[in-house]
This record gives sequence, C-alpha cells and structure tokens, in this order.
Amino acid sequence: MGTRSDYDWMPSPVIDLSLNSAATDSAAMVQSALFTQLKNIAKREKLESNGETPAEFSESLSESLHDKYGRKVAVLTGEYDAPVCTH
Repeated sequence: MGTRSDYDWMPSPVIDLSLNSAATDSAAMVQSALFTQLKNIAKREKLESNGETPAEFSESLSESLHDKYGRKVAVLTGEYDAPVCTH
C-alpha cells in the first residue's frame, strides 16, 4: 500500500521545447523550429497567442496558459547541450 499525502498534486501547464530533431544549422532555423513548437502548443491548448518572434510568442503563450490553468507555467528545454549554429 502507498503512503497517503495531504499535498494536493495539481497539474501545471508545461511548455516543452526540444531541438533534438530540428535543423539547427543557422539562427533562422532554430527560431523557426522554436516558433513551430510554440504554435503547436497553442493550437493543442486551443489558445490565442501572438508575437512576431519566438520570445514574444512564448511570453504570450505563457500568459495564456497561466490564465487558462491559474497556475505557474513550467518551461522545459531538451537537448540543451546539442550544438546549435556551428558556424
């Protein structure tokens, strides 16, 4: 039998970004890959977010997720040690 806890485990919204399978030969490719992932999260969550850059869109998405769930947003980045823009 498991131990019971008084802690209320509430799920938090997550922005999970990974460049593992993205082309990262240039800054433009990295930005495009990040933008695509952010837009996919917004679409999956059925949220309206906007911004001209990945940074602006990410901020808008974070605010929308916070408003939707009423909780802080976790941002996870995978493959942070992979080389990006090798030239």
